[in-house]
Amino acid sequence: MVGPSLGDAPALVTGGAGFVGRHLVRKLLKSGRRDITVLDTFERTGAAGSLGFDGGVRVSRGSASDPDVVEQVMKRGAEVFHLASLWLDECERDPRAAVTNNVLSTATILEAARRADARRVIVASSASVYGSARWTPMDESHPLDNRTVYGATKVASEQIARRYADGGLSTLSLRFSNIYGPGVDTKGTYVGLVRASLERLSRGHDALVYGTGRQVMDLVYVDDVVRAVLLAATHSEVSGTEMNVCTGVGTSAVEAAERLSRHFGRSSLEFDASRSVPVERRICDPGFAMRALGFGAQVGLEFGLARTVEWFRVSEDWRSG
Repeated sequence: MVGPSLGDAPALVTGGAGFVGRHLVRKLLKSGRRDITVLDTFERTGAAGSLGFDGGVRVSRGSASDPDVVEQVMKRGAEVFHLASLWLDECERDPRAAVTNNVLSTATILEAARRADARRVIVASSASVYGSARWTPMDESHPLDNRTVYGATKVASEQIARRYADGGLSTLSLRFSNIYGPGVDTKGTYVGLVRASLERLSRGHDALVYGTGRQVMDLVYVDDVVRAVLLAATHSEVSGTEMNVCTGVGTSAVEAAERLSRHFGRSSLEFDASRSVPVERRICDPGFAMRALGFGAQVGLEFGLARTVEWFRVSEDWRSG
């Protein structure tokens, strides 16, 4: 049975000051939600006052891995969007912090949600759990062959969410492909190149490509991701499992860089052979999300990149460049 529509339950967004979190909170506000709590450490995103949210949002500074903090912000019957996470490179540099911020935080959120009889918990996972493709597009039955600390933390989080679903808590782990769009930063191993290239192109330099540039990824626009998250929140019957959020379309690093370059009237690229990428090809299958949620990505790459360039041209980065 499909759950109640958005707007009639408190919402808790961990990592709500981050890239996807900000987009999600703004969409919740536009949908009429007026009882939203954002939990974030703000260690990587700046001051809480710079978020620019309208009324209806309570902002709390703290870690999702701290049981006392989480207990204070968790409301009975809430819909919980657990987005707080360290990125891939950060996890590789500090595996202990990765476990605390990614795995322990998930366990802490799920336990607090269970105690508060939460309506639904959406856990942000990643297509990184698959590792290198044995076939494409990669559906949810694809073997998990992750070889990164980040991916390992996402596998662990998924398994913990499954356990809580077995105990009666409605959970769904969403395996996000490579998310880009307005607000994208440089922390992502793959989509971080979008932001890095924008910064370079704005200063008259060539777009940047790691390695050979032949790596192929599934780039999904942030608005599509947020739409998938909100659909997932209303389908409580889909629980205790994992789901791809993707386009099903592969884009090489070279193609993405070339498309960005055209917006700045440039055609050449700069290759950084010293920087390797963990996976050379990863295109995911959107079929399960379409069948279960009625979700399909709607924003094509050309339009999505154009919107991202448009955002960057009026951002502080562009003006200060």
